Amino acid sequence: RSWMHEPHVAELPNGELFALVRCDKAKDVLMRQTRSTDGGRTWTPMTPSTLSGLPPHLLVLEDGRLLATYGRRRKTRGGYGEYASVSSDGGRTWDFEVKLSGAKNNDLGYPASVQLPDGTILTVYYQAEFKGEKTCLMGTLWRVRN
Repeated sequence: RSWMHEPHVAELPNGELFALVRCDKAKDVLMRQTRSTDGGRTWTPMTPSTLSGLPPHLLVLEDGRLLATYGRRRKTRGGYGEYASVSSDGGRTWDFEVKLSGAKNNDLGYPASVQLPDGTILTVYYQAEFKGEKTCLMGTLWRVRN
């Protein structure tokens, strides 16, 4: 489908592959999700996730939880900005959502995260810092609560 693209996949601690996929269907802003238990040869049908944003970036944290970061380009559910959600069950449910950075408009996104040796997360993305400025690369250093 032409309205689903920019997938991101993570290998979970149990060996399953979990993917979130950007969805640009008219009024639908929920990312789609799918999983594979055979190394990617077959995948479950794509279903709507509960995460509103695009595009996704996935990271398995040191403690085995799954982190999803994504931009929100619509003034819904918290407004423009960069968001993160954490799942303790491999993406079946999401434990919480946190807003990492607010934005002045919808020219933002493409976050990517890494976990640093001290356990903090560095998430980088593009957006404008102040209204009227051109976009730039920005970053947020943060910590996932246990």
